[in-house]
Amino acid sequence: MAVFSEIKADSIILGKLGDRYKKILLVGCGGCTNESLAYTNHLPIFDEFEGQRISAATKYETDRIKELLENNGYKVEITLIPLSQNALCIRHDGEKFQMNPNSKFEPDVILAMCCLAGAFGIHSDTEGKIQVMPIMEQKGQLAYYYEEKDKKTIIVYEKSAVLK
Repeated sequence: MAVFSEIKADSIILGKLGDRYKKILLVGCGGCTNESLAYTNHLPIFDEFEGQRISAATKYETDRIKELLENNGYKVEITLIPLSQNALCIRHDGEKFQMNPNSKFEPDVILAMCCLAGAFGIHSDTEGKIQVMPIMEQKGQLAYYYEEKDKKTIIVYEKSAVLK
């Protein structure tokens, strides 16, 4: 069973940022966040992009938020955390969150598209040097069934539910 979270409204995200920040790292989790976004937005959980199987719902939402922020004057880079042995909230001891391993981008703030435990993990690993701002709100638990269809993992809605 996954933590079920919803993305905060665009106006709330923009309001939290205000004029204080200009460079934003948007971190999207491939775990429960991805499943929550897939359920809410009727998107695949996993899909193939450029020959790789990725957390599709998180990718779609981070791309949407990046466009929103850039249209409002912010400079944005994205880091997608794949669902693997090490997530933002559950990691092997000694494994640290890497903000954006392929870039020299120095963000003013990290927008955490993940659960509160994931935001805590990011905050701990950055040693509090960069503010971490969660932009998801936990609403309950998601129990779901899924199926593979056309190289996509999709939710079977008739058998799935959000439990509050």
